[in-house]
Amino acid sequence: MKYIFTLLLIFLTFSLYSQINIETPHKCGTMEVHKWRLEHEPGYAIAYQKIQEYTAKFLGEHPNGYSPKAVITIPIVFHEVLSSTEQASFPDSRIDETIQMLNRDYSGQNPHSMYSFPATLKADCEIQFCKATIDPNGNPTNGIEKVIYTGPNWAAGDNGVKQTASGGLDAWDPNQYLNVWVCNLVNGLCGYGTLPGGGLNNFYGLVIDFDYTGHTGAAATLDNGGTAAHEIGHCFNLLHTWGDDEGGSDPWTCATGTCCTGSDAVGDTPDQAVATSGGPTGVVTDACTATSPGINYQNFMDYSYDDVYANFTPGQKTRMLALFQPGQVLEPLANSFKCGTPLVADFVGVPTTVNIGGTVNFTDLTTGSPTAWQWTFTGAATTSSTVQNPTGIQYNTVGLYPVKLKVTKPNFADSITKTAYIEVIDPNAVNADFVGVPTILVAGNTVDFTDLSTNTPTSWQWNFYGGTPATSTVKNPQNILYSAAGVYDVRLRAANTATNDTMRKVGYIIVINPQDVPHADFVGNPNNLPAGSTSDFTNLSGGVYDSVHWYFNGAVPSESTASNPAGVLYNTPGDYDVTLIIFGPYGNDTLVKPNYVHVFAPGFVDSVFADFQATTSRLIVQGWGVNFEDLSTGNITDWQWLFQGGTPATSTIQNPIGIIYNTPGIYDVCLVVRNGAFTDTLCKDDYIVVTTQPWPNPNGFCDTSLNILQSERPLTFMHLIPNKWGYFPGHNQNQTKYYAEKFVNYTISDVSGFLVSVVKAYSSAPANKVRFTVWNMDSLGRPGNVLGYKDELISSFSPYLYNPVHLTQTIPVNGKFFIGFQLWYNNPVDTFLVYMAPNRGVDGQNTLYVKKGSNWITPTQYFNDTMVVNTSMAIKLLGCLIGVEEIDMENQVVVYPNPASDMLNIELYDVVPNNFSCIMYDITGRAIPVEPFEVYSDKMEIDLTKVKSGIYFLQINVNNQKITKKVSVIH
Repeated sequence: MKYIFTLLLIFLTFSLYSQINIETPHKCGTMEVHKWRLEHEPGYAIAYQKIQEYTAKFLGEHPNGYSPKAVITIPIVFHEVLSSTEQASFPDSRIDETIQMLNRDYSGQNPHSMYSFPATLKADCEIQFCKATIDPNGNPTNGIEKVIYTGPNWAAGDNGVKQTASGGLDAWDPNQYLNVWVCNLVNGLCGYGTLPGGGLNNFYGLVIDFDYTGHTGAAATLDNGGTAAHEIGHCFNLLHTWGDDEGGSDPWTCATGTCCTGSDAVGDTPDQAVATSGGPTGVVTDACTATSPGINYQNFMDYSYDDVYANFTPGQKTRMLALFQPGQVLEPLANSFKCGTPLVADFVGVPTTVNIGGTVNFTDLTTGSPTAWQWTFTGAATTSSTVQNPTGIQYNTVGLYPVKLKVTKPNFADSITKTAYIEVIDPNAVNADFVGVPTILVAGNTVDFTDLSTNTPTSWQWNFYGGTPATSTVKNPQNILYSAAGVYDVRLRAANTATNDTMRKVGYIIVINPQDVPHADFVGNPNNLPAGSTSDFTNLSGGVYDSVHWYFNGAVPSESTASNPAGVLYNTPGDYDVTLIIFGPYGNDTLVKPNYVHVFAPGFVDSVFADFQATTSRLIVQGWGVNFEDLSTGNITDWQWLFQGGTPATSTIQNPIGIIYNTPGIYDVCLVVRNGAFTDTLCKDDYIVVTTQPWPNPNGFCDTSLNILQSERPLTFMHLIPNKWGYFPGHNQNQTKYYAEKFVNYTISDVSGFLVSVVKAYSSAPANKVRFTVWNMDSLGRPGNVLGYKDELISSFSPYLYNPVHLTQTIPVNGKFFIGFQLWYNNPVDTFLVYMAPNRGVDGQNTLYVKKGSNWITPTQYFNDTMVVNTSMAIKLLGCLIGVEEIDMENQVVVYPNPASDMLNIELYDVVPNNFSCIMYDITGRAIPVEPFEVYSDKMEIDLTKVKSGIYFLQINVNNQKITKKVSVIH
């Protein structure tokens, strides 16, 4: 069986891995990694050899063993690199158990039997371990850090586990901590350690499989701390007891005559042929040690089960302690204090506000048991002290003063300075203070200020940063206007003839943008459902808020604080309210949707009628999303949405949100609703308009109109070959410079932009342009005077898409006008070509005009009457009705229902109609033919059955007074 191990090629710097083949299963991968480093890592072999020469010399100088002056305590940090599931099964108590078992085993207190070996062979190594209590930044820690890891299991020597950038965790300072990485290793490998030949670098330490770490829940037979004790032995320069005869390639077998040639460089461990497995008892001999007491299979550096492990020998102890000597590689770990109790300085003074001549008593609140204190009292009569709790510190001068405390104990220190901590006041002086109402407001609102100063000030100087006016000298300024969003200070200087004082409240006034005001909104999917079903709710709220609270009438649960509650159960037929409250730093907002959830009996079937609307803007920029709301009626159980050009292209939820449109164009939306017996379908043509860049003032409602019918697809153009090069309408050999599209019967007062469907857009130079122009209509019905224009770079257009053209300024028109473009013929020539409708033939309508010389002519005339061409150019007029002011005459004229589907009622109150008329306009201002008929003298009806769904404006003329009403038509 082969194990694949990876190791850093340049151990300290790079992450280039190599593969190490192992022929049989291993409990430990240390020697394989060691062998690879000897062969591949520059300088490692020399460094390792020097350490072995020093260790051999130290062992020779201490033939009777060695004990340090004091027990060495080594701080350990455990880096857990595990999946979320693995971490859930690996509590911190497993780490605590590991520390306890290490300290038992390294102090010679393991209770397992030595059988025929003497007890003196069970050495107290005088090495102990502790979880680090202080992290590298000096902050308290529990000695454990964790990261969620989702990659493959780690192989021996794969230093990715030791690097945050590779999904693992970086080492803490190896001179101060023994780093232990707990992870999931490949193929049952228990762990591996780092021999100290490479020094204490960021890869030094041990890696251990989490299944073999600790006791409770660890793998059977390897659950008594043996793996950690074994791998730390390697980190402290111990070798396997059989001497790794085969160079680490196979610890279980060896060739005849070579079994006893290896050595672990320790004199009191019996010679041993190969690794021991399982849980032997009694005397075990082999070819290298054939007589009692046999091999020391109880030794932590063999491969026995944890329940067999019992000892490190005195020789192994001396070999480990050799490297903790002054100047040796492990000395820094012996001198680390990262397991101590850190000092955290703190104190309190009572009181902190005193009159002139008053005194303050200070009490030390430091944790960590300091042994020395150094106080600094700026501004006090006594400026310093070294007692733990100074009392009677006197302050004689008005002001704000800091207090500093530095605490120390051996190896630890900390300090704290509390600025402006002691306030010394004159009880007879003016003390400035004030209040503003409100302190949080929407831009464009005002604040009233009230002086709260004490000791009778007689003059006031206010500064309102960001406010209008910016200053005031009255006692209680009112109606201070804040126009711009931001956070602003307020300053007051109050004075009388003897004293003065200043109060500045930093960040006191918070002015928010209107869009930051909390605005509750939500959707439920579905909100039309059979009893016993569940609905999921999505929070669509806007503005700034930090928490929510839902109330579900008639549901289980009846409340929720989740952002997007799912699985809300409705068991009983009926109509139920849903309430959402959002809470934020700038206020709260509540939305109640009455009877929002319709629950019907599961077996009930009724006719269904499809309807829907977009709850966000329908004119969007590519990459934006649109939310849709189902308005269908009937007991519906299934919804099927079709979003032409959208992602996703379909949906089966009742109220889809976030349908993304990535490609500019104009798209249909369809909804099919059904239950077991009935089905209905609604398609809204050209419902979503997607552009390459935002239109001005995107908060307005915009729609488009053009002279090409929906049925006139696909659009086309004319290639003038073989007689001429070029295209129509575009650049060509005739050097046609002007094309114009006629728009009539429009009542909009100005033009702000349009959409141009481009076939080709090639610019021979980056600065080459095309000019889009608006003309009025002359007496012959042809383009007349230029009303305005906008130059655009040809390179800015995308072929096959509707491209937006924004006019720099709106252009006034009188209802009859032309929109088109002017071309230039550079050298070399550009190519710019626009789509047009298919040729409508002899009886078809034509709205496209071409300028030839100084005359505007039709396409038929342009082709010298050799063929009849009646068509329209694919330029869409944009009408954005933004900020249209409705005249409020609710008490005189009422229009209902609104939205309307078939009949629209106009009812007059307290008005005798001497004359009455009305005109309906679509969103672009085009007049829609409707004919009101009189029901009563004060009531009219309009038939809307032939009017397309959309937004309209109804202009009503009653007694020569015009009233405008916005009307929604829904079919």
